[in-house]
Amino acid sequence: MNDNQEKQELRDMVATLTEQVATLIGTMTPTSSSYTLYTWLDEWLHTYKANEVEPTSLYQLRNCIDKHFKAHIADRPLCDLSAIDLDKAFGQIQSSRMRKYTYDTVCAALHKAYVLDILDRDIAAKTQAVKHVRCKREPLTAEEEKRFLKIIRQSKYYMLWLFYLVSGVRRSEALRVKWSDVHPDSNTLYIDGTKTATSKRCIPLFDDVKYILELQPRTSEYIFPYPLYSVRNAWDYMTDKFALPYTLHNLRHTFATRHHENGVPDNVIQHWLGHSNVKTTQDIYIHLTDSYARDMAVMANRLRNVTGYGKAESLYRQSKRARNPRT
Repeated sequence: MNDNQEKQELRDMVATLTEQVATLIGTMTPTSSSYTLYTWLDEWLHTYKANEVEPTSLYQLRNCIDKHFKAHIADRPLCDLSAIDLDKAFGQIQSSRMRKYTYDTVCAALHKAYVLDILDRDIAAKTQAVKHVRCKREPLTAEEEKRFLKIIRQSKYYMLWLFYLVSGVRRSEALRVKWSDVHPDSNTLYIDGTKTATSKRCIPLFDDVKYILELQPRTSEYIFPYPLYSVRNAWDYMTDKFALPYTLHNLRHTFATRHHENGVPDNVIQHWLGHSNVKTTQDIYIHLTDSYARDMAVMANRLRNVTGYGKAESLYRQSKRARNPRT
């Protein structure tokens, strides 16, 4: 065998080995044919979300996929999935808020499959964007708040409803507060929030909160040892019975607005609410009520009046009353 034949034989061996290695790597690398839609969504939750988000957030993601998405689309090989299949599934979700949440969740999972070369195209980018218009929640007016306080006294959950109003916490946060979270030495209450990084926070032990803690019986490690479903049912029953057009979240808006009206800086209210951005507090949670606007107009007249019109008229009326006490 001459040198040329030996070299050619070596080239053939290298080519054969290269082909074998490529084939081996191909069998080890997941492809769209390796997954169905359902198995990829489960894989995405387990691998990329389980260690990234809080357990409650992971539960919400899984519930969104299992209950709202899978109910409207049959399982199929991931490679057979099309954008129109997704659009039809999203379109059948009744709640616009849940439709948007499901859209964001599923599209994030499918985009990850594309980034990992499991999908050869970014299906998520081809779907019809889903929008949700946030329902603007108004705070209770002063008169509505008085009526609300009178009504809730008849409820078994009186202390819990009051706590929502005077603490500004989210619905699930109140049910997670433990007696061990109360810190009288620092006059604070720890809130174990889960929504964002800033949700875990300490709020002041407001006098109204102290009042609640003094009267609430200790029957558990939790201050309010109620299941979430029973709280929802009790709230729905009460609001239906007394025709109250509020959600529990309206109480959170009321908390923010009242403190803003009393001069508490927005960044302090932001911390108490557990918001990561002060613009969320300012744009969504702080509302300008009619009575507050009128009060501010009166204050503005007192602080700045370049013509003296209102002052002159007021002095004239005072002078007239002094001259004619009976008028």
